Amino acid sequence: MTIIPTPDPNPNPHPKNNRPDGASYAPRPQPQRLTDSLVVNDIISGDTPPPPKPTKVPRIWGYVRMSSSKQEKSPEVQADLIRKYAATLDGFFAGCRLDAAVSGSKETGVTFAKRKEARKLLNDMLSGDHLIIWKIDRLGRNTIDICSILDMLVQRGINIYVLNFAGGRLDLTTATGRAFVGMLAVFAELESGLISERTKEGMAYLKQSGLAYHGRPHYGHRKVWDPPGPGQTKPKLRWEKHEGECNAIKEIYTRSMAGESMERIYNDFRARKLKTADGLLWAPKPYDRKKSSSWRFYRVLKWYKELLARGESI
Repeated sequence: MTIIPTPDPNPNPHPKNNRPDGASYAPRPQPQRLTDSLVVNDIISGDTPPPPKPTKVPRIWGYVRMSSSKQEKSPEVQADLIRKYAATLDGFFAGCRLDAAVSGSKETGVTFAKRKEARKLLNDMLSGDHLIIWKIDRLGRNTIDICSILDMLVQRGINIYVLNFAGGRLDLTTATGRAFVGMLAVFAELESGLISERTKEGMAYLKQSGLAYHGRPHYGHRKVWDPPGPGQTKPKLRWEKHEGECNAIKEIYTRSMAGESMERIYNDFRARKLKTADGLLWAPKPYDRKKSSSWRFYRVLKWYKELLARGESI
């Protein structure tokens, strides 16, 4: 006999969600979450930003990067000028972002997208927002970097304003501003091409002169700087064979081919405190295959096997 279950007239058994007459209460409305809420602190003056606005109203952002130059306006002055210009635009001011200066040679390697506050700014800005900066070099240290950031911002629909450009202001939302971006792209391409040509010419010269033209020497060799020759001002770079490292590589290969484990070879090198051509320990830490110091043995062994397969040696 087949038993057909009787449908439950009250599918929700929880007493708190049921009315006395058997019907269910309407679900309690959940608080609406602000999908575009602004929790932006003005890091320059500490003022509280205005309350969240509808997404249809564009937001106005300011970006300030501190400079090591004493002739540069202070971050407070730059932020004040940005605020005043923001008052002339259609939208509400969301705040300024400030990145500290990076001194010395580190400055050249830090792009706009790698700066802490700039990276946050790129994530927060939406299409139709405004970005105000003091100078065009706030976006990068060379034409290529600046053009790359400008192109990305324009593609995302961000309106960009430069307050100090050749003694005046530059509005990239105008025809003049768009023409400037086009010219900047041409110069960026030219700069990239010139760098590539100089690099190729330099490598070709070093190769013809029999000098080292790679950044790092091959295994079993080390860099040696010879004094400049007649009529030259810079020393010459060449690779010199390092007997100690060559012998260590051959030993790794011989012991590995004899069936000895790489861990045992590694620990032996560590106990003997053998050094590379650069003066570093072959095995500076306890054996761990996941660490680069341990993987060096595998890389060297693979490289030496490929070298022998080509009929070469060290």
